[in-house]
Amino acid sequence: MYTTSLKLPQEMRRQFKKPWGLLLTKNETSGTPEEQVKELYQSRKPTLLISVGDVCTESLWKVDIHPHVVIVDGITLRGNYTINTKPRIPYEEIIVRNPPTTIMKEAWEAICKAAEQASRQNIYTLITVKGEEDLLTLPAVTCCPKNGAVVYGQPNEGIVWMEVTLELKEKVKQVLAQFEPV
Repeated sequence: MYTTSLKLPQEMRRQFKKPWGLLLTKNETSGTPEEQVKELYQSRKPTLLISVGDVCTESLWKVDIHPHVVIVDGITLRGNYTINTKPRIPYEEIIVRNPPTTIMKEAWEAICKAAEQASRQNIYTLITVKGEEDLLTLPAVTCCPKNGAVVYGQPNEGIVWMEVTLELKEKVKQVLAQFEPV
């Protein structure tokens, strides 16, 4: 975890348009993206599941998948979004501030604390972001244990499934090293 907040440099923004993992899209063979996540979750049994994004999280709750850590901001495609599907299990809620194109230290700490609580005490956490949650996928990977998974919505395409491996953690670390301290 970083000891300072970070800002995404302008020249790096293009890197985040492409999926960072397995892009699950709707198709006749495999079904909806959330059904595919459910199948992956049940077959691969990740040690921890973190979901980033409002639409992604709601679609998982609809198929009765409850990520251990959920990160949402009430916005999708730059418009307001209200999750109408309620989870079937209780979530502790944490509210953090995270402006666009940044990763605030407090948000990072909240994600790591939630991941640790989920791993040790089976506590489920909903992190509500005042600002933007898009880049929080990166600290989610760093805080998620190896053999865990992070999922996030790929706008107008589907859901991205990232299995957390040492290689993925190293890739994220290298990308974060290029961010600017705030």
